[in-house]
Amino acid sequence: MKNYYAVLGLERGADEESIKRAYRTLAKQYHPDLNPDPDARARFMEVHEAYEYLMDPDRRAGDRRTSVSRPLSAEELARREHIYREWLRYQQEAARERAAGYARQPFGEFRESRWYKVAKGVNQVYNILFLVFCAFVIAIPVYKYIEQQHMPEDEQRPLAFFVAPVIAGIIFASWGYYYWFILKHDDI
Repeated sequence: MKNYYAVLGLERGADEESIKRAYRTLAKQYHPDLNPDPDARARFMEVHEAYEYLMDPDRRAGDRRTSVSRPLSAEELARREHIYREWLRYQQEAARERAAGYARQPFGEFRESRWYKVAKGVNQVYNILFLVFCAFVIAIPVYKYIEQQHMPEDEQRPLAFFVAPVIAGIIFASWGYYYWFILKHDDI
């Protein structure tokens, strides 16, 4: 059986916060989107597997019990490895079946699913937050420009200092509004 603590670079008996911290660090390091190394995907999967295993408090407690008990015989290690491999095979098979089910599902039916609606809702919230951010990018320089009019002229910043972010904010807000609310790519 793998030493999942070693996979995450931790000592046996590490607490939950240490496990989370180590997982986040290694997941960023080995994520296939961030690491072009061909072995990164396999290493990422191994790190995630260790994280899932160690985040179960019962398993961690069992690890603590077995780490202080007698050493295991070769037969017992082989038996545990076999059980683990069977469990892993079952989990992978179940994941493949779920993926195949999603692949067979017609898109119209998928669009009616709860997950699709949640994802669309999150996307809408993101779009609105982006537009609010653009509004701030526009409003703050305008406010600061008006505010500086009370200062002596030699202390005032040039108009271009305020116009550039306003123009950028207007361009991004217009593009976002048109792309997300006028074109509406729902038919994809």
